[in-house]
Amino acid sequence: MGRNTSVYTSASRMHSPSPAAKFSLMPSRLYSLKAHSASSETGLSTHNAVASAVLRAYQKETGDARRSVIVSTASPYKFGASVLGAVAGQAACAGLDDFACCRALAELTGTREPAQILALPDLPIRHTAVCEKDAMEQAVLEQIRA
Repeated sequence: MGRNTSVYTSASRMHSPSPAAKFSLMPSRLYSLKAHSASSETGLSTHNAVASAVLRAYQKETGDARRSVIVSTASPYKFGASVLGAVAGQAACAGLDDFACCRALAELTGTREPAQILALPDLPIRHTAVCEKDAMEQAVLEQIRA
């Protein structure tokens, strides 16, 4: 019961001039991706790179040195091109589709692509509807009624 269970949220700091307010800036996210990928067997997704950057900013700002956990449900392979570009440079993605970026990421990191990602290119495309932004509400309603 005496444990500190406070939660630091990025939303509370977004309009602050503090380092945590800069959590969404691309260089910070890319640094997180590069640093983590170089020292990890699993890699880091773009979402978790933001979480890692916020954590580092929080620790720097507050001096809080307690161990922390970032709970991850995203795979770096869901964002293959973004992660490959962050880890190996954007030139590594040149001319590659997302699936080829995932293969290159696996080769570069020595990790395995999830079976679900490997199967995607062979699966049928289920959703083909396209609409303009202003017509989205109507398009959703039509799909619900269909």
